[in-house]
Amino acid sequence: MFFTQLALLALSAAAAYVGHFARDLSPPVATLNTITAELEMIDFDVDPESLNSASNTSAAFVVDGNFESVNAVTVDASLQVLACVSSFGVAAPDDANYFIHLANTTYVPELLSVLNKTIAAKPIFLEDSLPDLDLVAIILADLKRYNTSNEFYLGNLTNATPPQNMTAVMEIRQVITKAFDEVIAAYECPGASTECSGTTTTTTSTHSITSSVTVKSSTSSTTASHTTTSPPAATSLAAAFGQCGGIGWTGPTICVSGSVCSVSNQYYSQCLPTS
Repeated sequence: MFFTQLALLALSAAAAYVGHFARDLSPPVATLNTITAELEMIDFDVDPESLNSASNTSAAFVVDGNFESVNAVTVDASLQVLACVSSFGVAAPDDANYFIHLANTTYVPELLSVLNKTIAAKPIFLEDSLPDLDLVAIILADLKRYNTSNEFYLGNLTNATPPQNMTAVMEIRQVITKAFDEVIAAYECPGASTECSGTTTTTTSTHSITSSVTVKSSTSSTTASHTTTSPPAATSLAAAFGQCGGIGWTGPTICVSGSVCSVSNQYYSQCLPTS
């Protein structure tokens, strides 16, 4: 989701790097690199059986701190997109192609890896024996907060994308949206054979969040496999700054209280604050 807009942002940075592109978006590219570095810090390559409560707690706080930092950077990057569009109009096709390429080869794979690691860590957090600390709830809150800023960012990037690049941008957007939906759903369900959202029963299965999006002659594919639970039915309301319509959109079309669905273009409508 926020991923798509990262793609478009990163693209124009080539002005300073290659000199071929008309725009200089070096600050957004630096922001993209900062986000990627933050995501790389979240690592769950551990043996669950070797962790005690103290280790689990430490891991949760590391995740919490990183998501807080990444969340702030994502929102800042989104504002930079707005500033760029305001000053220059929609990105040129060459700019957009480069943004999409960076998203495909750098940001999407890293993001999907982190989301898969987050799913893999859930059993570790569930085993925590501290009665006054719900680690799953901590991570779930971070995921939802980060997802909201990602939606805001993706919405801005989509608005800045010329029609020639919209297909690739929407493909990236759908990959990220689906990945976040699945990870959030996994953390909302307590465990296997437990009712989730009042109507859905989860079942254990092997799950993999995978992306394969092609832009021109460049293809990036990332795969990670973990055991997790099947996601529940999607919520009926679109989040603030989230997508609520557009060609091919199958998600909620009604916004949460305090937001209204605003049409940006034929491909994208976004929930914006009413005040």
